[in-house]
Amino acid sequence: MIREGYYALYFNTKLDVVGCRKIADGGLDTVMVDMRLIISSALVCNSTRIAVAHNNPSGTLRPSTADRPLSCFVNK
Repeated sequence: MIREGYYALYFNTKLDVVGCRKIADGGLDTVMVDMRLIISSALVCNSTRIAVAHNNPSGTLRPSTADRPLSCFVNK
């Protein structure tokens, strides 16, 4: 992929996937993520767990300064 994207998977208590959603499409080096979309989708599909994924077209494996607050939110 040459564009950044942000995705979410939603799970129930048995860790069965109960939903998935592409949260945002970005440009070549940024993607704007609205946490309300992640949370509202979790509520709609009655999920108890959320996993998120985000690609870096540059190939960098380390999270950027902008990525860190999103990681902290999701890991709690």
